[in-house]
Amino acid sequence: MRGNRGQFKNERNRSSILEWKICLPPWKLVYSLLFMALLSLVRAVVYVEEIGPAIEEPMALLAAVFCADTYLMEVQSGRAEIFALYSRKKKTAVLFRRLAVQNLYLLALFLAGYWLFFWQRPFFLTRDCTAAQLYGMYASAAVITIPFWSILSVAVSILFWNMWAGIGAAFLLWLSLVSKGAEELLGEWGLFSYASRSLGRPSDLSWLWGKGLTLLLAFVAAALILWILKKTEGRK
Repeated sequence: MRGNRGQFKNERNRSSILEWKICLPPWKLVYSLLFMALLSLVRAVVYVEEIGPAIEEPMALLAAVFCADTYLMEVQSGRAEIFALYSRKKKTAVLFRRLAVQNLYLLALFLAGYWLFFWQRPFFLTRDCTAAQLYGMYASAAVITIPFWSILSVAVSILFWNMWAGIGAAFLLWLSLVSKGAEELLGEWGLFSYASRSLGRPSDLSWLWGKGLTLLLAFVAAALILWILKKTEGRK
């Protein structure tokens, strides 16, 4: 009994390691790390309050690109025949597990990347919030921004069976939302309400309305994935 239990545990550990290797190949790690490093070098900030907003919009775009192939990576790696034999329930579990792994990595990347901007020696615009509070607000925004854009790109990729369709759709939406007109029109309800909030009033939390809407849309996109997988069951 103990031997079987140990064997099962070893197999589960090997399976977990394999999932991490599939989700996070070296080339993805390299370009995401370079992205964060370059962003901290080319995006100038003067105030500490600017750091989070300077990262949020690029963060969304990277999340969409990074995760677009989450489902289709089986086709690209030549394992499509094996993956096609899985039940829809198992495919769905694998998909969302891999999305979770990638989202956790991206969250860790952007939480660590925040501190890279301090080489520019920014100072506080106001003393309305402490550095810890500003960082907490940034982390709260990242926890919502990353899942929405990653799930959106995956949903469109599965719908059109093309990762570039997912990236393209996410990019077009992103482009329309980062415009000044969109910021003025949507205000605190914008998907980038955190990035467009007033720097002079960092303690104003009205931007949470936009993040709440973003979270709701993330659930809608996840439900869309479930619906698409049901409609395309058996597709190779």
